[in-house]
Amino acid sequence: MLLYLARRIRRRVGALRDPLTGKAPRILVKGDDFEHLSYEVDGSQHIVEQVKAILVV
Repeated sequence: MLLYLARRIRRRVGALRDPLTGKAPRILVKGDDFEHLSYEVDGSQHIVEQVKAILVV
């Protein structure tokens, strides 16, 4: 199931790149089970905002 989640996130945000640096966002998902997952996004403010807008649950 975690593999499915990783693929789904990659499909949704994998093509995003910072317009100035060309770098992709780094996304870290944490949690003990699917009921208690959280994520952190690392990158420029612009790319973080884009990722968070796409991954809003």
